[in-house]
Amino acid sequence: FYLKHVLKLDTLDDDVEELNARDFGNLIHRVLKCFGESRWRHSKDDAAIATYLEQQLEQSADELYGGDPLFPVRIQIEQARDRLKAFSQWQAERTRDGWEVAYTELKGHWTLPLGEMQSIEVVGRIDRIDWHRDDHRWAIIDYKTGEEGKTPERAHRVRGEWVDLQLPIYRHLAAEVGVCGEVALGYISIPRDHDKLDWLPADWSQEDLTSADEVARQTACQILRGEFWVELDRPTKSHPEFGPICQDGVMNREAVV
Repeated sequence: FYLKHVLKLDTLDDDVEELNARDFGNLIHRVLKCFGESRWRHSKDDAAIATYLEQQLEQSADELYGGDPLFPVRIQIEQARDRLKAFSQWQAERTRDGWEVAYTELKGHWTLPLGEMQSIEVVGRIDRIDWHRDDHRWAIIDYKTGEEGKTPERAHRVRGEWVDLQLPIYRHLAAEVGVCGEVALGYISIPRDHDKLDWLPADWSQEDLTSADEVARQTACQILRGEFWVELDRPTKSHPEFGPICQDGVMNREAVV
C-alpha cells in the first residue's frame, strides 16, 4: 500500500510483448464496460451480444495495441474473444432470468466515520450493478478473469480475518444511488474454462459485514497515523511487482527489512 499509494511507484514497459494478467483483465473489463453502457445489455440473444462484444474487442485491441500487435498479444486477444463468447451465453441467460444491468463502472463515495469528529471519504468504482425487475433485488458485481476462480469468501478472508474489503465497501458506495434492501455481493468469474464461468455470490451475514466496516475504520486510522508496516508470516500475493523491493523470497529477509 505504501509503495503504490504513497510513493506512487509503478512498473514501466515501453515494448508490450505479452499481456500480463492485469492488462489481459483490463482488456476484458474495457469491453464489458462498453457492453454495460450499450443497448445490448438488455438483449436476450446471445449471438447478438457476442457480435457486439467481438466488435468492441477489435476496437479496444486496436486502440491499445495497434493494428499489428506481436504474435503473443494476438493469441491473447483470441483468448479474450473466446471468453467473451462464453460470457455472451451466460449474460443472455441471466437476462432471461429477469436480471438487467442497472449501472456500469459506477463511481461512488462513502463518508467513513472514524470517531472524535473525524471521517474520511472513500471513493471507488463498481464494475456492475444488476437489478431484478420481478423480485426487486440488487446484485453488486465485480468481474474476475483470473484462473483461480476464488469465491468472495476466499478472496476476502483468511482464517476468518478480513484481508480484502472490496465487496463490503461496495455496498456503501452503491447506497448513494439507492441500492438498498436485499443486496447480493459477488463476482462474475470469466476464466479460460467455460464450465467455470458463473456468478459467485458472497455468503456473509450482517454481522460479518459489520465486522468488515470496523476493519475499514481501523485500517483508515492506521493510514492517517502513517502506520504502514505490518509483519506478515508470508509474502503477500498483492502487487508482486514490489516483491524485490520488499525482499520477498530473499534468505534471512527478516534481518534485511
